[in-house]
Amino acid sequence: MGRIVRPRWPANRRQPRRRRARRRGCEHVRPPPSGTPGASRTASAGPTVSGGGTDAPSAAPNPQTTTPGGTPTGTTSNRPTPGRTPSSRPNPYTAAQACGSGYQMIDSATLTGGDGQRKGRVFLLYHAGTGTNCVVTLKDTAVGAKSAASAYLEVQGRKRSTDSGSFDYYAGPVRASAAGTCVKWGGSTGGVSYGSGFEHCD
Repeated sequence: MGRIVRPRWPANRRQPRRRRARRRGCEHVRPPPSGTPGASRTASAGPTVSGGGTDAPSAAPNPQTTTPGGTPTGTTSNRPTPGRTPSSRPNPYTAAQACGSGYQMIDSATLTGGDGQRKGRVFLLYHAGTGTNCVVTLKDTAVGAKSAASAYLEVQGRKRSTDSGSFDYYAGPVRASAAGTCVKWGGSTGGVSYGSGFEHCD
């Protein structure tokens, strides 16, 4: 049996197949980086779930926002709605109704308390046909409930006429003939009073 002679590669030539096979066996394959390229991590309120799957967003708690001195928003208030009190009722009467037909208002004064709340109003009316003045004090607090109120009218040179006591809606009317004569008028309610000097002389 004859000897088999393998051909020799020239010294200046490489064996690409053997080198490629050796490179594949020695090549170190790096795992791809996890996460989205260019994305940064952000803190979340809940725990992070790992495992490579798509995580459903967890439901965040619904915070309650509270306004100063108020009720948290987004919730139903358990506070009862305040009912209408006598002090919040509008006065159903007018000064003209109290004095009667033919009287026209010629002056008025507002009774305002130290808290800035209007307690009532004092009105001066005049009847041109009879030459008579009329004074009424309308209540704006505790309307419909008895509370102290007063109204007065003083014709110059005569005695003052006054109506005072506990009234539901108004004090007065106080009437006096004063054609061509100066008058003083005034009244009080809710702890506030008003009094004029002699005026309206015509």
